[in-house]
Parts: sequence; structure tokens; C-alpha cells
Amino acid sequence: MKNKILTVILAMAIIVCASGMSACEIRFEALDSDSVDNDHESKELDETGSTSVDCEDTVPESEFSTESHNHVFSLWVTVIEPTCSAEGLSARTCACGEKETQIMHRCAHAVVIDSAKLPTCTESGFTEGRHCRDCGEVIVEQIPVIANGHAYDGELDATCNSCGAFRVVECKHSVTSIIPGKEPTCIEAGMTDGKKFEGCGEIIVGQESIPMRGHTECVDASKAPTCTETGWTEGKHCVVCGATIVEQTEIPAKEHVYDDEYDAICNDCGAERIAKCSHSITAVLGGTVPTCTVIGRTDGIICLSCGDIVVAQEIIPMKDHIEVTDAAIDATCTSMGLTEGKHCAVCNKIFIFQEIIPLKDHTYDDKYDESCNACGEIRVAECPHREVEIVSGYDASCLREGWTDGVRCKKCNTMLDEGERIPQLACNTDGILPGYKVQCYSAGLT
Repeated sequence: MKNKILTVILAMAIIVCASGMSACEIRFEALDSDSVDNDHESKELDETGSTSVDCEDTVPESEFSTESHNHVFSLWVTVIEPTCSAEGLSARTCACGEKETQIMHRCAHAVVIDSAKLPTCTESGFTEGRHCRDCGEVIVEQIPVIANGHAYDGELDATCNSCGAFRVVECKHSVTSIIPGKEPTCIEAGMTDGKKFEGCGEIIVGQESIPMRGHTECVDASKAPTCTETGWTEGKHCVVCGATIVEQTEIPAKEHVYDDEYDAICNDCGAERIAKCSHSITAVLGGTVPTCTVIGRTDGIICLSCGDIVVAQEIIPMKDHIEVTDAAIDATCTSMGLTEGKHCAVCNKIFIFQEIIPLKDHTYDDKYDESCNACGEIRVAECPHREVEIVSGYDASCLREGWTDGVRCKKCNTMLDEGERIPQLACNTDGILPGYKVQCYSAGLT
């Protein structure tokens, strides 16, 4: 029941808060800079561009007290983006519904340079300018520059010096000029001087052709070829124009001249070459004797001048192994034996390995024999007890037990017969104690 009451109170509080917030909500619309929203007569712009709203008519003082409330505004949010031609608008809001706005400054223009154009004879030009790429606003206006007009040297000049445009000029045949001729050469005909009117170009005196002159020959000397340089034949050319009259032909270089194939110096130019060696200074390359493991070589001859082999060494095949039989060794009871084997007497290469024969066992006549029949080695054998002696016993008395004689081996001292125990005698009632003999192991008594 208590939980239900708390739930009802919480729901009523949420409804009251929601109605208070909706009463203070302010709608912002993008307006022209000269217009104001007629639906909110109480909204006024202050000097900083922010607006304030009077909420006394919409929120009862009992529900929301302005005297005890300090506004906590959110971050500024852009409502209208600024451009380079118009300012923008941003706003922030308090939890109670209070809102503030502020003007955002215009962006800078994105300046684009408008290239200048030079004027020509027939077309006008204009100066360099600038405009905004985004809004199109002209920042620096381009100023027109009037056309230059054609430029002529005089009133009789028919061609513009700037653009080459031709004009019709009435010739008055008042000014003449000489058409220069040229002297003939050995490759080109000449021309006499002529005469013409400057204005119209009409020929008054025509130019006549002057025949070409002949070449002025010069002899180009020949050159004999050598072992190292080419030569050339005699030729001719003109000293005036440089034209070739008789072309010089190249003569290939001569070959070097040597006495024989072993001569290293040319007889004509003295040039040195790597000639064929005469092998006049030689040395012997010592051979080797073949064995059963290494091939042999015959003696050779080498030239000490050029290093060439004059007489090559020939290979001598390896010799056969000299087989030797390794005698077998019989095994004994003291040393191991070996089977028969074979090896080379020169290089010791083994053809048949000798295998080890294990030691033989010692041989004895019987279990009592101490010496091996083959090697004579002495062992600790079992004693046959062939030599014995009598161990004397002693008589019994009233003071002690007695013991019969025993038998002992003289060689190993082993008791073959321990003897038998004799019971102790009863004491004499007469008061006389019997004595007993002295033994080797006990004193006697009277």
C-alpha cells in the first residue's frame, strides 16, 4: 500500500514538471536581419545579440521560483551556420527552459585571383581582379583596358608592326628604294641592284642574274698508312665555299711486321706484342711413383717464360695391393685369440678383419686340483682332507664336562670330527676331589 502511494506521488511530480517545461519552451526560426518573430513579442535582443524570455506568465511562481534559481546553460549550439555573406546564430538552453542566443560573425571570403588580359591591336583587355569563390562577391574589380590599335612605320607602311595586319595604302610613287643585289659565288648565282617604289612596291628597275663563278681548287695532301694509324688519298676542295671537289678515301692501317711468330717487337713502329713463346727456358715437373692408394704421374716439362706446359704429365695407374695373411692365434685360458685375417703390406688396408676369440676356461684334474694344467695358474681349490691329526679330548669330572678325541685336517685346519660331549661326574661324598691331566688347552688338577 505504501509503495502504491509513493508511485502516485512520483507520477504527479513528473506531470507538473513536464507542464512547466512546455510552458517555457521557445521556438527559434531563421529570420531576415530586418524582421522579428511576431508570436513572441516579449523576445528582445540585447547588445551582445542574446535574447531573454519572460516566463512569469507561463510558469506559476509556486512551481518555479526565479528568485532561488541560477541558470545553468548548456554548450553553445549552432542554429544558423555563418557564411561569408551572412552572419550566423548560436543558442544555449537552461534546464528550466531559459534560452540565450548570440550572433556568429561572418566567415572570411575565399579569394580567387582573376587573371589580367593584355590589350591587342583589335581587342581590349582588362586588369587583374579578385572575387570570392563561395558567394561570388567582387573584391577587386577588373578595369577594362582599351585596344592599342595598329602600329605602322608611316603613312605608306601597309603592315602592322604588332599583329602583321595588312592595310590598303594608296601609293603616290614619291619615294623609291634600291633593291640590293648580291655577288655571285662558286655555288650560287648573283643578282644586280634593282629599284622599286616604297609605297606600293612596284618594280622600276628589275634585277638581272649574274652567273656563278668557278671553284678555287686547293689540293688536300695524301697520308700514307702506318701500323697504328690509317691513311688517306689525295683530295681537292674549294677555298672559297669549302665544297669537296675530289673526296679523300681512307686507307686502312698496315699490319705489324715481325721476323717470326716468336718476335715480340714490330720492325716498322716498334710496337710490342705478346708473341708466341719459344719455350727456350724450361724446367722439369717431377713425376710421382704410383702406389696401391695413389696414382702416379710421369715427368713433364714447363716453360719458365710463359708458364705453358711443353710436355704434359701422364697418369700412371695405381698398383695392386700386396695381400698378406694375418695368422690366426689360438685362445688360451690367459689370453684371447684371433681368427685369420688379410691386409695390404704397403698401405695396411684390411681386407679381412680378424675377429676376437674369447678366453678358454682353466683346466684342472678335479675339484681338489689347485694348478691349471694349461697355464699353471694357482686357484683356491676344495681341500681333499688327505692328511689329518687327532685332537685329544679330556675326561669329565665333578667340576666340568669332558670331551672325546676329535679329527682335524692338517692342511686347511678344518675339524672333520668335533668329538662328543662327556657329562659332568657327580661329586665324591668322601671329600676327595678327583684330579685330571694337564692338557694343551687347560691346566690339570691334583
